[in-house]
Amino acid sequence: MFYFITLATVLAADALSRAVASGCIIPEAETKPLLEPLTEREQEILQEMAYGLRNDRIAQKLVITEGTVKSHVHRILQKFGCEDRTQVVVTALRMGWSSR
Repeated sequence: MFYFITLATVLAADALSRAVASGCIIPEAETKPLLEPLTEREQEILQEMAYGLRNDRIAQKLVITEGTVKSHVHRILQKFGCEDRTQVVVTALRMGWSSR
């Protein structure tokens, strides 16, 4: 079941990314630039979030603690002005962010 959810999340993120890139979905006019750019590590965390990985899986993959992942996720949410993981991934894609 987890694999299905993760695969669905990856496919949805990829489809949304392609739609934004092709101009099918235009980023919202009120989307504001980040007040502070993402660090390289935050970009890595955001990419894994876009793939639907949980904090514990991200920690394992990047060889850091789950607490460190949580701290990065919190800062990413703040920088984007979002309330949850899904919202931040969608917002990042709308801003033209690509996980490739």
